[in-house]
Amino acid sequence: MELVGAQLVKAADKAQDGIIDSTPLEASRYNKHALFNPHYQIKMDKSHIFHYGNYPLYMLYSGGTTNDKTCLYPLIQKVAGMDPNMFAIILDAGYDSFEIHAKIWRTFKIQPLIQFREDAIIHEEGTLERINHWVNKKWREGGDTSKSLEEKLQFLCDHGREEQVGKYLRNINCLDLDFHDKCKNRSDCERKHKHIKDTVKFDIRGLLHTSKKMYTFANFISYQIRILAHAQLKFKKVNEFSKYI
Repeated sequence: MELVGAQLVKAADKAQDGIIDSTPLEASRYNKHALFNPHYQIKMDKSHIFHYGNYPLYMLYSGGTTNDKTCLYPLIQKVAGMDPNMFAIILDAGYDSFEIHAKIWRTFKIQPLIQFREDAIIHEEGTLERINHWVNKKWREGGDTSKSLEEKLQFLCDHGREEQVGKYLRNINCLDLDFHDKCKNRSDCERKHKHIKDTVKFDIRGLLHTSKKMYTFANFISYQIRILAHAQLKFKKVNEFSKYI
């Protein structure tokens, strides 16, 4: 899966938006191993997927009630090794935390676009003034306010101020009048998940508990390979399989 994902990055002819989201892997209602998810109202497991435009780069498998936040860091670590060229990384409000803002920025050096609640507030500790204050306060450890903003944020991440960096990044999104327009591509994620499920078996109905994870990965990789074939052949619509005989 990781090897195919890396080839998909190489096959993409231009920069893409990164989108992270989970999708349910529906189980039979009689499945004693799958947990009932109150949000989806079904028994299920989960697939956590990193999309690079239309290219599915990597997925993680989890139980049906696992918090999406716990799967984010290992997911982005794998994708970072593929060296994707991204405009932005878009996530829904389920990932909204200062730590996740900071971890995404620290991994990709890209402003994360994470949807926030309507009552979200601007945190004073996340202002540029407070960023400079803490960089200057740690001058004995190498803090230098004359350096670039990126260097200062990296310095604070390295010196125990990751939450403050997350507040700064989140403040930027809250103050950006074009934020919701920038996130409009996230709505395509559900369509991409549906396309996977329409193309390969992407649920755990009828699968043994001991092998359901293996079959899910195998089906995901088979979908990746189809996308890769189209990308390498320079098809305009890499996820259109109607021409197969």
